[in-house]
Amino acid sequence: MLCSQTLQAQIPEEFKSWLGCWEFHRGDTLYRECWYAETPDRYRGAGLIILRNDTLFHESISLSFTENRLSYAVRGAQEDPGQTISFFCENWKGEEYRFENLNHDFPQRIVYQKPTNDEFNAYIEGLIGEEKLRIDFPYRRAK
Repeated sequence: MLCSQTLQAQIPEEFKSWLGCWEFHRGDTLYRECWYAETPDRYRGAGLIILRNDTLFHESISLSFTENRLSYAVRGAQEDPGQTISFFCENWKGEEYRFENLNHDFPQRIVYQKPTNDEFNAYIEGLIGEEKLRIDFPYRRAK
């Protein structure tokens, strides 16, 4: 499917499955991502990494239409403090949503895969130097 929408700039129905909170643990570290619909044409999200009671990482995320393209914008990432970095949806097939910004240092791609109502798999990938790196985030719906 195309990720542009010219007649009606609202988040496609398929993305409603993102709403809610998702998390997983790696050892003592909690990874959490929460999404809510601010308006029909903008979703807001937040990503957190928490080690015991200390927040190691926090980012604000929005999903909206920019220039008739579905945009995934991230603000607050450690690599780009104070800047908003936009990734644009290149396509989505079934339950996979792929956003890209090939001019960004890392990541260049953010991908979400949602195989069931209780799983929300995501990964980021790109090149660091000439080495390809992928980091997986196997989210499960928070209780």
